[in-house]
Amino acid sequence: MTGHVIELDLGCSSLVGKIDSNRSLFQLSHLQRLDLSSNNFSHSHISPEFGRFLNLTYLDLSDSYFSGQIPSEISHLSMLQSLYFSGEMLKFGPHDFELLLQNLTQLRELHLTSINISSTIPPIFSSHLTTLRLRDTGLYGIIPESIFQLPNLKTLILQNNDQLSGYFPKTKWNSSASLVELDLSGVNLSCNLPDSLSYLTSLQSVS
Repeated sequence: MTGHVIELDLGCSSLVGKIDSNRSLFQLSHLQRLDLSSNNFSHSHISPEFGRFLNLTYLDLSDSYFSGQIPSEISHLSMLQSLYFSGEMLKFGPHDFELLLQNLTQLRELHLTSINISSTIPPIFSSHLTTLRLRDTGLYGIIPESIFQLPNLKTLILQNNDQLSGYFPKTKWNSSASLVELDLSGVNLSCNLPDSLSYLTSLQSVS
């Protein structure tokens, strides 16, 4: 009744239709966690009003049949620690992916699956990142070495980005104490597996 809601979990709730900008959802200004995953929003666009949730630390809009351009207002959510998007009909506008990485300095988990990013990977990442999943996103160019220097990284998935290229660091990785899962399948690596992989003592899965 007061609108002072801090968490809303509607994942897998069989929701259908569209979320218009005038929905009462966007009046819940105290939200810290919002999960709308695995619903059917009829290929509607993601409203820029999601950028009003300045207290959000967790946002999951994956597998919910959104389409169109992800609004740049998502990069206003500077408190976000976990962000999930997926869907072949979603895309980032020019420079919006870079803006997202630049502004979300508290980010710990970034899951972008089958999103059309179609850009290079900027060498700008939150030092808090533990999970980076960018599978099948149309990334191209060189993998920045800064990814391999993230001190808290546990999961790195760059699978199925065949226009992406790079090489493994030949020296000890800063993330060596924590990396558990590594998937670079479908990426054009320009060298054989280096001795530096032996430093990844926590690694459980590699492909």
